[in-house]
Amino acid sequence: MKLSQDLLKIISRSQSEPGWLADQRGAAWARFEKQPLPTVKDEEWKYTSLKDFKLGEFSFNPESTLKSSLRSATDLPDVLKELVLSRDEEGRQAEWSGVLVQSNGATLFETISDALKAKGVILCDLKTAIQKHHDLVDPVLKEIRSASQSKFENLHQALWQGGTFIYVPEGVEIEAPVYNLVQLALPNTVIFPFTVIVVEPRARVTVIDEMVSDASPHHQFSNGYHYMSVKESAELQYVNIQRWGSPVTHFDVQLAKLKRDAMFDSVNVGLGGQLMKANIHTLLEEKGAKANLLGVFFGDQHQHFDFYTTQEHIAGETQSDLLFKSALKDHSQSSYQGIVRIPKGSQKSDAYQANKNLLLDENAKARSIPRLEIIADDVRCTHSATVGTVEDDETFYLESRGLSHEEAVRMVVYGFFEQVIRRIPARDVRERLHRAVVKKLEGR
Repeated sequence: MKLSQDLLKIISRSQSEPGWLADQRGAAWARFEKQPLPTVKDEEWKYTSLKDFKLGEFSFNPESTLKSSLRSATDLPDVLKELVLSRDEEGRQAEWSGVLVQSNGATLFETISDALKAKGVILCDLKTAIQKHHDLVDPVLKEIRSASQSKFENLHQALWQGGTFIYVPEGVEIEAPVYNLVQLALPNTVIFPFTVIVVEPRARVTVIDEMVSDASPHHQFSNGYHYMSVKESAELQYVNIQRWGSPVTHFDVQLAKLKRDAMFDSVNVGLGGQLMKANIHTLLEEKGAKANLLGVFFGDQHQHFDFYTTQEHIAGETQSDLLFKSALKDHSQSSYQGIVRIPKGSQKSDAYQANKNLLLDENAKARSIPRLEIIADDVRCTHSATVGTVEDDETFYLESRGLSHEEAVRMVVYGFFEQVIRRIPARDVRERLHRAVVKKLEGR
């Protein structure tokens, strides 16, 4: 079906949603219709043109028309089974505390350990969460609605389906990661990945959010939203991996809200897609909150990556540290804009922002615009940006040790990415990303 207001009732009915949520969808659609597509005159879209983007060419598949849940991970399509049941180079199978797999908005498979269920941990799609855990999820969805302002955020709030809800009760510490896998599998289709994570006080969890698509030659569109609430003295390590196929256009919003003494570590990895535009907002709302924000992206051919980050120190005595890296070859491009905001009352805040770009071909291009908006006077805040090429002395040293020039360049790129990739807690995921980097370097 083509995108239209008629879809709202179909989605609400298929997900048995309450009236307030149906009304919220309708209001979001009304805002979406009134807003024009962003242009390069808009600050956040300054370096990304949508003149060739045709929203009307994509169709939408209500969940009711898709496959229902499978009994086990071994019943998944091979492309997904290899990820869920992946093994590292030593043959050890990945260990997950819970797994949720969705394809085009429909849940294919979900599982969580009985021990975590007994502690009150929740892992399910948002449709189930609204029906069974409305007291936990309803306030979050209403809050997200109030925060949604852009055209694509409103489109997402109008048409999302499926989604993922992860809830960790107070004091619960989860050792192995929770794995959320989203697949885009139909041609000329739009999907709306939606992840909601709530970590209660003194709880701890790691979540790996991975997006993949099939090898379809047709255009596809992903419009995602990821919301994270990290309460007092809680810890969340969040890994977002984007490995779409080459025809995919991907718009993404991440919003993290940190309370007193909360710890938030995020790692964003971008390898796929034709065009990727991500807005990543981190709000340090109360004293003692800390955020470490890492990103690594590798573009080739004509890929275009655009990132807009905000580190907002709403409260004083908070810390944020951001490092985003990109390596670019062929005619690929990256644009980075980052803002650190520290208002007058947020004294003794500590913020750092760095963007480093490695150009592997003369036609590759990187733009970097870090900015500071500081009103407080008792703070420590710095930023930096670099754009460079592989140094001859680096490759000469490695070649003098017996490596070919191609192997030397590969080692330099590995080292460039390793500072970020090593922070990913799942060993098999790290190894899988290393293999993906090799494929990009070899042009496969």
